[in-house]
Amino acid sequence: MIDTPQFQRLRFIKQLGTKYLVYPGATHTRFEHSLGVAYLAGCLLKTLHENQPELNITKQDFLCVQIAALCHDMGHGPFSHLFDGMFIPEVQPNKHWEHEEASVQMFHCMKRRNGLDKEMQFYGLNLPEDIIFIEELILKGQKDGKWSMKGRTEDKSFLYEIVANKLNGIDVDKWDYLVRDCYYLGIPCGFDQQRLLKSARVCIVNGRKHICFRDKVADNIYGMFHTRYTLHRQALQHKIGYIIDIKIKDALVEANDSLIPDRNISDVINNMLEYTKLTDHVYDQILNQSDSNTDLNEARSILQDVVNRRLPKFVGEARLNENYLKVLDMGFGEVGKEPIDNVHFYSKSDLKTASKMKKYQVSSLKPEKFHEFVVRIYYDPENQTHQREVQQEAEKCFHEWCKINKNKFIDFSHDSGKEEDADEEGKENEDTSTSKIFNDPIYGQFELSQLLVKIIDTPEFQRLRHIKQLGAAYLVYPGATHTRFEHSLGMAHLAGSLLKVLKEKQDKYIKKIKMDIEKKQCDLKKKQDELKEKEIELKEKEDELKEKEDELKKKEIELKEKEDELITEKDMLCVQIAALCYNLGHGPFSHLFEKFIKRSWPGDGDEQQPGKLEEKEKKKRDSDGKWKNKAFLYEIVANNWNGIDVRRWDYLARDCHYLGIPNSFDHQCMLKSARVCKVKEENHICFRDKMANDIYDMFHTRYTLYHQAYKHKIVTIIEDKIIKALLEAKDTLEISPISRFLSPNHIRQKFENVTSCSRQHNMTSEDEQTAKFLKLTDHIFEKILYSTEDNLKDARKELEDVVMRRLPKCVGETRLQETEENELQTQWNEALDEWNKLHPNLSLYKEDFITEVIQLDYNKNAENPINLVYFYRKRNHTKGSRIKNYEVSSLLPKKFTELVGRVYYTKNSDEEEKAAKECFKWWQLGKCAIELYDKPEFKGTKCVITRDCLSLDHCIITEVRSCKVIRGVWKLWKGCDNNEDDYLLKEGEYHNLKALSIGRSTASASAPAPIPDPAWCLECVPFEIHLYEKVNFEGPKCVTTIDCCSLDGSGIKEVRSCKVLSGVWDFFEGRDYNEPRYQLQKGEYPNSEAWSNGGTAPALSFKRVLSYKIHLYEEVNFKGPNFVTTIDCCSLDGSGIKEVRSCKVLSGVWDFFEGRDYNEPRYQLQKGEYPNSEAWSNGRTAPALSFKRVLSYKIQLYEKENFEEKMHETTVDRHSLDGCGINEVRSCKVLSGVWEVYEGSGYAEPSYQLSEGEYPDPGSWCASDPAAPVLSVKRVTE
Repeated sequence: MIDTPQFQRLRFIKQLGTKYLVYPGATHTRFEHSLGVAYLAGCLLKTLHENQPELNITKQDFLCVQIAALCHDMGHGPFSHLFDGMFIPEVQPNKHWEHEEASVQMFHCMKRRNGLDKEMQFYGLNLPEDIIFIEELILKGQKDGKWSMKGRTEDKSFLYEIVANKLNGIDVDKWDYLVRDCYYLGIPCGFDQQRLLKSARVCIVNGRKHICFRDKVADNIYGMFHTRYTLHRQALQHKIGYIIDIKIKDALVEANDSLIPDRNISDVINNMLEYTKLTDHVYDQILNQSDSNTDLNEARSILQDVVNRRLPKFVGEARLNENYLKVLDMGFGEVGKEPIDNVHFYSKSDLKTASKMKKYQVSSLKPEKFHEFVVRIYYDPENQTHQREVQQEAEKCFHEWCKINKNKFIDFSHDSGKEEDADEEGKENEDTSTSKIFNDPIYGQFELSQLLVKIIDTPEFQRLRHIKQLGAAYLVYPGATHTRFEHSLGMAHLAGSLLKVLKEKQDKYIKKIKMDIEKKQCDLKKKQDELKEKEIELKEKEDELKEKEDELKKKEIELKEKEDELITEKDMLCVQIAALCYNLGHGPFSHLFEKFIKRSWPGDGDEQQPGKLEEKEKKKRDSDGKWKNKAFLYEIVANNWNGIDVRRWDYLARDCHYLGIPNSFDHQCMLKSARVCKVKEENHICFRDKMANDIYDMFHTRYTLYHQAYKHKIVTIIEDKIIKALLEAKDTLEISPISRFLSPNHIRQKFENVTSCSRQHNMTSEDEQTAKFLKLTDHIFEKILYSTEDNLKDARKELEDVVMRRLPKCVGETRLQETEENELQTQWNEALDEWNKLHPNLSLYKEDFITEVIQLDYNKNAENPINLVYFYRKRNHTKGSRIKNYEVSSLLPKKFTELVGRVYYTKNSDEEEKAAKECFKWWQLGKCAIELYDKPEFKGTKCVITRDCLSLDHCIITEVRSCKVIRGVWKLWKGCDNNEDDYLLKEGEYHNLKALSIGRSTASASAPAPIPDPAWCLECVPFEIHLYEKVNFEGPKCVTTIDCCSLDGSGIKEVRSCKVLSGVWDFFEGRDYNEPRYQLQKGEYPNSEAWSNGGTAPALSFKRVLSYKIHLYEEVNFKGPNFVTTIDCCSLDGSGIKEVRSCKVLSGVWDFFEGRDYNEPRYQLQKGEYPNSEAWSNGRTAPALSFKRVLSYKIQLYEKENFEEKMHETTVDRHSLDGCGINEVRSCKVLSGVWEVYEGSGYAEPSYQLSEGEYPDPGSWCASDPAAPVLSVKRVTE
């Protein structure tokens, strides 16, 4: 459902309508809100189902409620509630139309156009009964009275209170928008929806089941409704936001009969296919219409007033007595109702009985009323002459009017009786207002000067509101809707903050120099006076006097230099303007547009490469002596020397915030430690030496963002699709840049030309091109997607593929060596050729695959980022120098760049995609392959195998009598279970399998041999190691592919050198894997010093390192400092975190311990996410302090219940129980590891996962049939 055009349309409808024009961060959309509501609906249902299984909440109930939650806002029009609450009522006053009705119609349209009925039936829904239920949920069910719903019986009435609760307004829709809106607006959220969710319970009230809450959360519910009121007061009904709503509504009314040929805008609500194409893009459609379309002149003029902030001026507002007037209402919930009037609560002592709260049970500090009505007055002058004076007079009149109507219809209920001179206060504020406050979700409230505000209120800058910061990443990360507009504001704010810090430190240092000069002047005067009094010792005193004069002169020279370096107000303004305007040249989807330009005009503008221009600019500055002392100013906005600048500080913090990726770097610490220091006769911005690790964190955060988001495997594919669409539409839509190379100076000059020429009406053809560029925004996506022109057919198809998720599938990615960067396609083609030879029945074609190579690094120079940063010491603040290697962490990577190769499959075939993924895995594991024959001497039926095969059930042969190992090392097992004797085979031909002892290699045999047992299963061995008893690979030798707890029977007594041919191994100096331990990767180790950092002790046991990886966090919900590891840790010393309160087990099974050094209590964690310690410890809150991998597996299987009769103990997987001495398993003891037990042979479902413990009967492992025994078992290693 999400991957349909009808639902994807919500990406282009902002959740808060026009409020992003007042709150820059409010760019989130109905798309992510709908996902959030569906998620919370599932969480609430899960809570109710787990706590009250008697409610009989079925799988169908789960699906229907979540579908309704997902689709409840599909009917919203442009700018959300502005469309159905203001525009439709004005153009169709006799029609009662709400977005919920349109949501139901759009839901049916989505089903019909995308064939979803079959899909819904496939997932178990009963049609049409469940469709009716979904409709009723979207339409908010019923409030009270006789039960009239048809989708579900009255026994499940509580299901109608989850998505949209008509009874008391407490529903998951409200929970999501309150938290989400606060997050993006930067407004504190005053309630915790998780607490309400966990306390929810169904009780019978007045004969009907309702969702009730624990009595102790009553204050939390008040907090929820108060948060709603706060949002309405501060944002949704903001005085400027409201008037912008009015203006845009007026523009839509004016354009209603002129924008769409042959129909009104309002008519599309009757045609869902046309309504699908109506989004916030209508704003750009009207604004960017050509002047030749005179029918839209008035609408366009209104929107130009919005862009240029030519808005009616706010005069004042007053609270009204609701008995007389109702204009603008704001409140906690339903008008005239106390928020918890219709909420029922249960107590700890009685979970089944719910009732309303008594007055004495709730706070006495709650408001007397929960709703208010507001009247607002605006002044809308036709011309701007004397605007300020008229506005001040209007404000005076308004306050007088309020006093006259005191307690008549103006509410003075909280009047203190004291009157203040509001006129004088307003005049004072008017005169002293030199800046404007912006509310930002990252920095809170900050001020920018009026000059910057004038720049912001221009069409050229306002255009950035419609260019997303992360290009197409919002199509993968729904929250990444933030724009270049807010990023530019953040840059300007940080530039001002950094300059303020630098200037304060400069002022402080200059003050110190002046004090030194005054002191030296006093000393000099004292010496002069002494000289006059004593003419004896004249020579000595004159020398001393000269020395004092020289010192004074040096200080005066130093003072002059520092004053020349001093940051002026002009400098601060210029740097902030540069930061503000840095992004003006971005085209649609930010950096994506630059890639489009390079493909459109390849090689054009090479002579103006950024590096060459920067070098040219630097030489120009160096030749101008006046800039030498202020060279550091060029490092603030975009630092091309070491990459530490306010641009990066802002985008790291902002992108992490919107993407939901943890940010491990605090720019405020760096900002406060910055100061200007001398480095090689030039002034540079330096940082305190103790900030070195923070700088590494900054660059690591950059790497993380590139890896997880900017270069995400799907993001790069979507960007490529959009670029192709732009290339196809380039000529038809006249898409072009301002210039082939977007030089900031070039762009700035052209903007000046456009703005000046527009006033003089004599624009050149080049300026007309620039004017066209200024109309290019992200709305080009919708313009192409919803177009009907034949010329745009190919471009439209590319974007439809994006919307419908008809995208190439990534079959795998791998790290590459530098020499392999240009060889990926060739290597993959060679792998395909070999694969096709081995699998003639299913060919993979080269033309169905595409490859890409991306570079991930810490900085653009691909070197240690710290090498280009200068630091100052605590004892010397004026001199900057590089930091010493021994002063920074030794736990840093050895290199700071890597190449990642990706392979994509472009067709839509599940079978071939699966084969492609197998081919990729096979390629990465070394192209291991083996030919099997069911008769000796390579006769009989032939079967080619490229992966592990636990049985031959799905092969064309039933046993193996001879084979050819084409590549790799293979282990063939005698019998159906890989617990029997085996044949270990290297590359070569094996005419007749010859049974040897376990772990011994078999050579190709040509001589006649006894007929051996056949093989029934096989696996590729990714681990092989050669062990030597003496150093330098001498003495007795042992070759193995398995773990060894001791060297008994291996033919050697100890290991003093080895060759790791494949895999990663742990070596132990003690038997039975006793520490110390060392990890060895592929390579040769001529002595024990080579693997033990200088130790000389031999190894006595070793084991393979299987796939284990875990991500640890110091705080709950995956926040705070974090640490990734693949090995055991007896303590957290040196890991960068103090304790573990949440974690993500990425692979393997792990034991967590609450004490250091693996001290109990202990908990076992499998693959998954654990947001807090309660999630892994059955409710305990203590953090984990040590952890280790679960590497050993052992289980005792009993044929009868309660551990009676025959028992079989195993440490390996059992495909069947043949040869185990038991026929079935009815009880078991898991001694170590995690095991999957299956009711059928060959790992046939159903299956159950068992952790360490005792299971006396099938019921103890929750078998669906308590009488059904287990017939096969397998270790859980993932």
